[in-house]
Order: sequence, then structure tokens, then C-alpha cells
Amino acid sequence: MLTRGRPSEGAASTAEPGPAFRSGRDDPTSSHNGPTGPRLVEDGMPAAAIMIDVTDLVSASARGKQPAGGSASAAVQLGAASIVSLNGAAVELLQVRSDRLDVLTPASIWPHACLVDLADLVLSGEPDGAGIRRSVQLKTLDGTTVPGILSARLARPGGERVLLITQFVDARGLEPVVEGLSYAVASQHSLFRNLPLGLCRVNGDRLTSFYESLGIGPGADVQALLRSRPDVVERAAELCVIEEVNSEAVRILGARSADDLVGRAVGFAWRETPERFAETLAAGVLGLNQECQVRLSRLDGGTSEVILASASVREDGRRASIIGMVDIGDRLSEQADLIRLQAQFAQSYRLSLLGEVSGWFAHEISQPLAAIVAAGMSGRRWLDRSEPVIDEARVALDRVVAYAVRSSGIIDRLREMAWSHAPDLCPESLGAVVGAAMPLVEAEARAADVSIFFRSGSGEDLVAMDRNQIGRGEPGDERHRGVGAVGW
Repeated sequence: MLTRGRPSEGAASTAEPGPAFRSGRDDPTSSHNGPTGPRLVEDGMPAAAIMIDVTDLVSASARGKQPAGGSASAAVQLGAASIVSLNGAAVELLQVRSDRLDVLTPASIWPHACLVDLADLVLSGEPDGAGIRRSVQLKTLDGTTVPGILSARLARPGGERVLLITQFVDARGLEPVVEGLSYAVASQHSLFRNLPLGLCRVNGDRLTSFYESLGIGPGADVQALLRSRPDVVERAAELCVIEEVNSEAVRILGARSADDLVGRAVGFAWRETPERFAETLAAGVLGLNQECQVRLSRLDGGTSEVILASASVREDGRRASIIGMVDIGDRLSEQADLIRLQAQFAQSYRLSLLGEVSGWFAHEISQPLAAIVAAGMSGRRWLDRSEPVIDEARVALDRVVAYAVRSSGIIDRLREMAWSHAPDLCPESLGAVVGAAMPLVEAEARAADVSIFFRSGSGEDLVAMDRNQIGRGEPGDERHRGVGAVGW
């Protein structure tokens, strides 16, 4: 394949053709060939260098007198042009004696197809400009063909003279490398087709001229432009074309076969998420890789949730991207099911916890309420006597008030227990705590015909406790030893 570029690029760039003719004993550019034919230049370079005088052909082209047959006729004229000089590597490669250099012509060295390409270069008339580089097969004088890489460019050493400078690198020693490269390429294609993740190769060559028309160059804020110009993003999606896909990508994108995708613009896949496509474009312009979770539209009308990774590739001036996709749709569905199940468990737990708390609360509040009823009835009996006992009735009413206060305290303790804090430990009398619990169970004990006796020791019975968690007695009730509500 013919490509434009400097001869110094790639495998053929081990040396510039020009300098090969500036270090010899003779100056081959000083005049046209003499009777002895081309000059031999010993420059020590491993590449075969040959210089051809194309002044007449370039001059005719500049005057508008190009050959009637175009490049084909120009190739014939180039084949008969004079060889100005060649180096030792060229003489050895062509297998010609130094005293027989006059028999050499471009046509005896290069095949006609190669001469056509060289003629196109000559007719372009661009000395010291872009050259060509291509794979060719050079012919030796004994008819042997030698594969290699040819580089060529025009040069104007001085005055009106124009020279075609060629350089040829023998590729016969590279055959094992080429075979290994072919094997590596085949392995890469096999890996591309059989990997369990979706892979697409996208051609973006047409983006280059499109970006140039928009003035997008080095230093441009590409992301800001794409965010503000949805029409640019839409047009870019039309210019990016799928070149190759594997079977997993066909499945993810909802196609029947690879033929449905190859040659198609990528715009269909980004209909629902153009902002993600803009981010991928910006990353490509900056030469960065892009990773994101995105919802892609499918050809069958559905969507696919994927983890997408994009890598920009530059090959011989081409703009391409490799897109990798991992389908996470099943994972998201399982995650949604798990979230729903967790919500159901949480609801069940809350209901269960509410039942337990309600039972505990009912148990705790029922005790002081029963004590209030018992104290109220006791006070009423003292007042119903033929001679009311006011002092005992007053004690009963005090007990009603104390139990009511303790009922309110249970709610406060419940609230405090819900708070996360360390216990507030203080020295308390264990006898007082037990004595405070006695009245709360007296009514139930009498109903069950059970007698309860409590006797406190004479020594100190102080213990460290948090009365908010145990219960708080009310001081001043000497008769009942500081009766208090107890929360167990």
C-alpha cells in the first residue's frame, strides 16, 4: 500500500537517502553523467541508495507538458532516466561490477508498478517535500527479486537540477520477523473474536477533517465545545463507523449478526446518553482512555446496561478506537431484587421490633397504673369509714401522685434508652431499689394469695448503677422506703 511520508519514517529510515551521496569521494550532483555512467559512492551505509536525474521530467511537468499517457507514460520515461550515482550497498545488492554500472537504468531495477508511483512523485514537483514509502521487490541483474522497503523523495541540490533520491532496505533478513508478526496479528484477531466481553473497532478517520473545520486543535477546550454544541456531537456520531465486532458485542447491541453492525455509524447506540458519547469523544481527542457505566440503545429496540472502556488508537495516521463492553444488566437486576428483599426484611424487622417494644411498654406502664388504682381504692376506703381517717387517705393520695409521676418517668427512660450513651453510674442503695419495686407487685401478689416480705440488712448496701436504667424512687416516702418504678 502506498503511503505518503518522509523517507526517514519506519523500517526504511535507517538512513536518509540524501546524505549517502554527500560523503563519497566524488560529488555526483556536480554534473550530468559522463561517458563512464553512474558514479560509485562508498558511504558505508547498509541501505542501497540510488540517485536518478529527473530534471527534464520535472521541467516538462512544470511547463504543462506532461506525458500524454499520464503516470504510465511518465513511468516509461523515468525508466530510461539517467542514474547519477549509487553506493556500495546498492552495487552489492544488484550484483553488478563497478565497471559495468553504465548498463543500469531505473527500469532494470524497479518493477513498472513501482516506477508509476515514483513518476507520480516526480510529477508532483515537490523537492524536499513529502516522499513515499512502500514495500516493493527490487530486481538484480541476474533476474533475482529481492523484497524490501523503498523510500523516495525529490531534492534540488542547486540550480535547476532535480534529483530523485531512493533508498532500499533489504527485507529478506526480516522474513522471520514478518512471519512472527503475522502470527501475532492472527492471534490478536482470534482473541478479539473470542473474548467473553463485547469488543468493537470504530473508524474515526472522518473526524480529523471535521475537527479541523471546527477549529479544534491543540489547547482547545473540547469538552466545553461538545457540551455546548449537541449538533457537533450528533454529527460526530454519524462519522464514526463500526469496522469490526465480536459475537458478544453483537449480542449486547441487539444485532442478528456482525453484518448488521459493520459499516454502521455508532449514533444508534448513544441515543439515550449523548452526554456520555461527548465525554468519549473528548477523551479520544486528548488521547485519553475513557471508562464509564452507560445505557446503550440496541438495534432490536431494547437497551443494555454496560461498563464501557474506550481506547484511542493511531495507526499510520488513522484515527480509530477500540471499545470494550461488559454487560451488567443481569447484575443490576439481581441488585434491584436484593434491594427489594432487604426492604422487605427491614419492614418485617421494624414491625417485629415495634411489637416487642409495645409489649415491653405495656408491661412497664401497667405496673404503675395498677399501683395507682390500688392506692386510689385504699384512699377511698379510708374516706368511706364512718369516721374517715384523713391521714391514711392523704398517704394513699400521695402514693397515687408518686405512681403517676413514675409513669411519666417510664416514657422518659424509654426515650433515654433509645439514645446511644454510656451508663451514668452513681452510688445507690440496693435496699431502696428493691423496696421501690415492692408496691408495684403488691396488687398482683394479693390477687394470687402470695405474701411478699422484704428485710434490709443493717450494713451499707451501696452499689454503682444507672437509675435511668433500673428505676428511680422518690425520696421522702419513709413509710414505703422511697417507693420507685423499676424498669427491668
